[in-house]
Amino acid sequence: LWFGGGPLLPHLARIYINGREYNSEAGSPLAIALYRHGIYSLNRSFKFNRARGLMVFDWWGPERVYVESGFEENPYLLRIYDGLRIKIYSKPTLKSKLIHLFRSLFKVGFYNNWFFRSGIGSKLLIKYLYDYLPYYKPSFEERPPAQYPNPIKIKIDALIIGGGLAGLTTASTLSRLGVKVLVIEARDFLGGHLKYIEECRINDTESSKLISELVRSIRDGGGEILYNTVFEGFLDDACIAFKLNTRQLVILEPKAVILATGSRDVPSVYANNDMPCTMLASSVLKLINLYNLTPGRRGAIIGFTRLGFETAFSLRRRGVEVFIIDKRGLDQVDSRYIDIARDMNIELIDSVDYITCKYGEKVNWIEVYRDGSIVKKGRIDFIVSAAYEIPFIELANQLGLSNIFDYRLGGFTPLHSIDGVTELENVFISGSIGGILPDEVIYQLSKAVGYRAYEYLTNKSLPEDYDESIKNALSILSRDSDLKNAVDKLDRAFKDGFKYSYLNGFNYPTLYIDGFKIDQFICPCMDVTVSDLIDVYNRYGMWRMEHIKRYTGLGTGKCQGRLCLFNAVCILNKITGRDPLDIGLFRSRFPLIPLDLNSAAGVSI
Repeated sequence: LWFGGGPLLPHLARIYINGREYNSEAGSPLAIALYRHGIYSLNRSFKFNRARGLMVFDWWGPERVYVESGFEENPYLLRIYDGLRIKIYSKPTLKSKLIHLFRSLFKVGFYNNWFFRSGIGSKLLIKYLYDYLPYYKPSFEERPPAQYPNPIKIKIDALIIGGGLAGLTTASTLSRLGVKVLVIEARDFLGGHLKYIEECRINDTESSKLISELVRSIRDGGGEILYNTVFEGFLDDACIAFKLNTRQLVILEPKAVILATGSRDVPSVYANNDMPCTMLASSVLKLINLYNLTPGRRGAIIGFTRLGFETAFSLRRRGVEVFIIDKRGLDQVDSRYIDIARDMNIELIDSVDYITCKYGEKVNWIEVYRDGSIVKKGRIDFIVSAAYEIPFIELANQLGLSNIFDYRLGGFTPLHSIDGVTELENVFISGSIGGILPDEVIYQLSKAVGYRAYEYLTNKSLPEDYDESIKNALSILSRDSDLKNAVDKLDRAFKDGFKYSYLNGFNYPTLYIDGFKIDQFICPCMDVTVSDLIDVYNRYGMWRMEHIKRYTGLGTGKCQGRLCLFNAVCILNKITGRDPLDIGLFRSRFPLIPLDLNSAAGVSI
């Protein structure tokens, strides 16, 4: 329906979910339509016989739906079209009930048993995997397609991976200095988290206005921006990206690479933390501010963090009842957040030991404990994890860059100088991938990164504005002495060539309890719980992450460790006392998200 030259109502398309017809807005992400129709779970735990939640609502999320006569797809990336037919495996079946009944036989690492490694046992295991697990098996096509997607080939001076505040600022800085840049962004919008956080300002400028100015500056300088394009990684002789909407490979030849991949929030660990309507704070903020959806009438938020308070404020403005819980005391929280929360009648519950949740079709009840006693209980519609943000370091790890571990910066962080210089002369770090810092600091330091990349690309001296950017960043950082010390130590470590872990009594933001009988999941993809991790350590002495991964399967599911690695390292550190750097990370491999072979088949050799 059109009125006055513009759409008055969205165009509706018919979609079919497990054969049932729904009407949804054409062109919008499928995940949003599912949520509007009250579908909060897309798959099911094969071992625990229950629906799984934790909808990430982003390109890197593990959720998948199965398109009939097609392949499995990320529901956030899959856009609705008329006649779309999908299948969701979240309802119990007779097979799933039987597996649950005999789940004691499927303890973590059961496939490492000698029987399943034998000829007969391996055949039985493969049959079990094909017939019982809720994994999608695509249809077989006898004939290849008549034509494969042609790859896009681009030579460029500076490749900026990430179109958030840091990536755009660095790209703008380089463009104004006459360097040809290409910005790659996986989403269909620019600005990163600034796009869905309300009332955000940098240097007294509204974030939306600042982003528009940066984009204009990039284009005025002849720079290009690729939306809907995931940078998949680095090969020996190429840099490869994947254009999501056209399913084309993008083969890049840059002279310099700036990693501006940003950060992400991670789930909290507590009893029954895998249930539907368990969400990340960034997911809730996208629902509210990008799609005008609220996750329910009342909910709980875990984390006295900037992300936690931002989520609570956005929900409260829309009439949703929320309370925030954290292990920390209120004396450790910015008083400005506390004052606003109290003015908005948001309850703050501090010094929490652990929580438990109950569910039916989705989460519906919470109990909060302090000193062994319940201090809060009641019905809720959703629960939000906002306890911790970590740098998105997978691409840095592909390149083999060294890491430090500093809880003040988000845990594992690539080793680099304050102005983004790394161990590789043509690779630079910009923004939250180099540590979780205030947006004002990221803005200033990202300009300094641009100046450093300019110096490398042109062999010219640093522009005069370089010193001003560093000075401004340090001035803002001086308001938080602990954070400034963290940045100073990281910069010193890079220049002096040493690695370090900084914990200093850090109480990890997990709300699990040792020996608790209710399931507390670290890796929902592979059904690995806190109890499993403790058991593997006690029985076999395993504590290195590569060993844990190989034995338990943790981190080998659809999220590839992005949701579970940090929590696993935290808990192993607490159990064993080992240094996080010694516990280690998973080896990061190409590609960052799965590629279909049709896209690669068009590449000429």
